[in-house]
Amino acid sequence: MVNGANPNYAVEVLRENLDRTKFVQFYHQFSDGTLAKLKKAHYFLIHGVMRKL
Repeated sequence: MVNGANPNYAVEVLRENLDRTKFVQFYHQFSDGTLAKLKKAHYFLIHGVMRKL
């Protein structure tokens, strides 16, 4: 589940498909401000919350 509740993590929507699924990139921000790309994945939206396919 992706909901943006943790301020150390961010999600970038790379592509939104015609079937309303989204291809996203996850990021983690370390305390020194550097970013790490964690993974890319497909998600879909249910009741305002993104869930992994």
